Amino acid sequence: MRRLVFAFSVLAVLFGRHGTASAQIPDPAAIDRARGLDQQGVRAFREGRFRDAIRFFDEASRLGGPSSEIWNVARCYQRLDEPQDAARTLERYLEQTDLMPSERAEADRELQEIRRRPSQMSIDSDPAGATATVDGKPSGAPTPVGVDIAPGPHHIRIERAGFHPYETDVEASFGRAILVTTKLVPETNSKSAEDPGETPLASTLAIHGPARRFLFSAEVGVFFPRLGSEGSGPRPEGHVAARYVFNPDSRVLVTTGVRFSVLSYGGSQPASLCQLADGESSTELGGLVTGGFSVRALPRVRLGADVGVGVAGLVADASGPGAGKPGCATSYGLAFLAHVGLEASFAVTPAFRLILSPLAFQAHPAFGGAREIPPSTIDTGGLWWRLGSSMGFAFDAK
Repeated sequence: MRRLVFAFSVLAVLFGRHGTASAQIPDPAAIDRARGLDQQGVRAFREGRFRDAIRFFDEASRLGGPSSEIWNVARCYQRLDEPQDAARTLERYLEQTDLMPSERAEADRELQEIRRRPSQMSIDSDPAGATATVDGKPSGAPTPVGVDIAPGPHHIRIERAGFHPYETDVEASFGRAILVTTKLVPETNSKSAEDPGETPLASTLAIHGPARRFLFSAEVGVFFPRLGSEGSGPRPEGHVAARYVFNPDSRVLVTTGVRFSVLSYGGSQPASLCQLADGESSTELGGLVTGGFSVRALPRVRLGADVGVGVAGLVADASGPGAGKPGCATSYGLAFLAHVGLEASFAVTPAFRLILSPLAFQAHPAFGGAREIPPSTIDTGGLWWRLGSSMGFAFDAK
């Protein structure tokens, strides 16, 4: 690269590349300040303090120094091995209108040289000894292996007999080093041996972290109940769950566990319970044994579903105006509860996930005393069900 330019070695500021004698002369105080900053920048450059030099040259340019101050900044970035910043600075330098043809040509050559720098790419695999190809061309040696690649996009393929191939794309730029590494998956452990372009499970697990057998989650959401023939407005419901994963190393996870739910009817709902007086509230509690599955759809995303069966109970006053009358039981008792839900989750860290249950359905027979006494025509003695969605978080534990 061209040597560092001593910007004020001539009167370039006043009558050189920035204009003629008829042009407006910059503020002498600013020029003196710029000259001093330029000298400090040159001294810092010689001493290897390139960050300080950049600061001095930038400020000198701002105060009216010549375009060579920008060239000097690019020179500093080169010494710092920051080619992207050097290229950006050279682009700014080439935007100046006072450059001589030879200066513009030299800067353009420097910029193209930076952009054409090859990158060193290291390719490794577990197990080692795999064959690697770059854009369909053999790397020349088994993994681990290093190859030089030109700037731009490249397609990498790593394969070894008995294992599913791994493929990925990389982008080389400004001579930056690139590392490609993967844990190859035996053919018997992958979901399908017919899709060689599929990202191996090991690469997915690298993002998900080590295999984890226990999943704990908590969610809150909004559900819309239907109590026999009576509808109800939206009600808040919360869920906590604990699940065991049978096959944590697989792409399709199979789970079983328990789920607990709390649904608040609030206010006077459900109004049709015989035992409740106006204004009294009730809360439904549920406990289920569940089974489900989830698929690693993307490196950080799981999609799945679960089903469950259990019991539900109602927590409410049982001494309202209808208590003891015909059609009204003396207690609510327990009801068989069924659950079906869909689930999607995103791994923020290997152990922490965000959960969305976009659709969940729960149903159970009416509790004792649910049928309204005459003369009301509302009948809540049939099936109680609700539909809604919830979201929350989960922890995966070993």
